[in-house]
Amino acid sequence: METDADAELDPDTDDLPLRANIEHILVRHYVLDLTVHLDRRVISGNVVLFLEPNGTEAGALVEADDQRGIASAKDVEKPRASSKKASSHSWESSGGGEDFTLVLDCCDLSVSKVEEVDITSVSGWPGCSARTDEVTLHRPGSTLAQTIMSLPSERWKLQHQLYSQCSSAPSVQDQEQLRFFTDRWSLQVRKRGVRSPHNFPQVLRIFYETTPTGGSLRWTQDQDLRSCVYTAGSPINNRALFPCMEPPVAMSTWQAVLRAPAECVVLMSGEEQAVPRQESSSGFLIWFYYVTMPMPASTLALAVGHWHLVPTASNCASSSNKAENSAPGEGCSDVADSLQIHSESQTTRSEFAFCRSSPEDEDPVLTDYSGPLDDGISCSHGDYPCRFSEQRAMSQQEIPHRVFAPLCLLQRAQLVLNLLPRCLAAAHSVLGGHPFSRLDVLIVTAGFSSLGMARTPPPPSMRVALSD
Repeated sequence: METDADAELDPDTDDLPLRANIEHILVRHYVLDLTVHLDRRVISGNVVLFLEPNGTEAGALVEADDQRGIASAKDVEKPRASSKKASSHSWESSGGGEDFTLVLDCCDLSVSKVEEVDITSVSGWPGCSARTDEVTLHRPGSTLAQTIMSLPSERWKLQHQLYSQCSSAPSVQDQEQLRFFTDRWSLQVRKRGVRSPHNFPQVLRIFYETTPTGGSLRWTQDQDLRSCVYTAGSPINNRALFPCMEPPVAMSTWQAVLRAPAECVVLMSGEEQAVPRQESSSGFLIWFYYVTMPMPASTLALAVGHWHLVPTASNCASSSNKAENSAPGEGCSDVADSLQIHSESQTTRSEFAFCRSSPEDEDPVLTDYSGPLDDGISCSHGDYPCRFSEQRAMSQQEIPHRVFAPLCLLQRAQLVLNLLPRCLAAAHSVLGGHPFSRLDVLIVTAGFSSLGMARTPPPPSMRVALSD
């Protein structure tokens, strides 16, 4: 699949190769379960993909560019000796040249295993009855997966809870393992004997680890010279953070469980403020984020570091005193205290996701905008909980917002916090309703490789303090 031209691409100057074969199959939902290792500068864990064959109507929206999508293994070029690659033992000796190949955008990831998830082992499907007359059973679990992905938007909370439960299910037993191969720009997965995307497994789990030099993440030090990491994927989007489908038309939802050192704060794109809980075995804090609006994988943002919540003006004086008296290593108790940390024994993983034990009987955490329009805008997009369908959301000039910064910048960051309400109101007056329900702003070190935030390298005297 990888050509000589691909191997010589420079992400800083050349267009990205989009390898995902979205003409044949799409990722509808990602479930990320990751641990952040600041000391090693890697993120490890797994991602569970919920896949759906690309139907005729959806496929018509995607323009195939020189057969970018790969329908079968015979279309995949043999890997070149110069390519940095990883594979399962059976990839080269697989034979079966007609087997369908799932292709994901992937770069600088160390993939160790790819397995099919047995979601039929999940016990209890509250309020979820399979419609076998509408969904054809191609293989065990296909009807359940399709039913989950097809739940209407008013049942988004049940849907995400089922996604979480399924992502913890064991792998399919008594079957041959899935075969995989990675080159510089893609991860390719096959199942022996499966020659169509309609028969390909619908739920996959990929175990992997990022690399310190991956282009989607920036491992650096904040202005307090403390270790941090954040997504700066402008050169290669998020393909060096998790295997995904990068073309903007391949939109999906996601949810993520992230483990990080207890002194760190994890910020991520999501529809609710995360409430971390303590993991007794490691001492790490576990953070959960999710989105219900399908979006391109490149829009997922993540930042982990010793950030501090910038106080409002009324609390500025007390926070300043706290900052002056804080030792260099203290740092995030103000955020942690406000988030009301839960112990691991208080909730299970699926319950923790939405802090409810009965998704059907409780009010949803996220405002349900899928009901009557209430004089709001009539949208023509796919079925998901939409803020634009309710007038009070459309008229909300200022959405809830927070600003985070290193300790040394708390006072100066007040300028940003004070300016945000006016910026949000101005954006509302020009563009209309805010598409998202909240906003987090993080002040990081200068170092973006593109847009208008690049700067010349610091002088030698500064490089010592900023060195790795």
